[in-house]
Amino acid sequence: MTKKDFIKKVAQEVQSTQKDAEVFIDAVFNSVVNLLLEGDNLRIYGLGEFSTKLQKARSCTDFKTGEKINVPARMKVKFTPSPTLKQQVSEMPIKE
Repeated sequence: MTKKDFIKKVAQEVQSTQKDAEVFIDAVFNSVVNLLLEGDNLRIYGLGEFSTKLQKARSCTDFKTGEKINVPARMKVKFTPSPTLKQQVSEMPIKE
């Protein structure tokens, strides 16, 4: 599903215009991003938790050249689904 499709779905769900739904969705997404950039976590009951995590510096090997490469430490985004979401997904019918 694309963002545009998501906006249409939300607009229908809340009986709103697509433009209003887009403004709302953009505000929510921007707020999530800003929280993460400030180092805060966001926990939404029934969905999960968005957080950041430090990935330590490490060294690895370039498989093409065999050269050792140092990869610097960096922050990563982490999403942990809630138990409710995990349960709902595990009960979904399997599409073949």
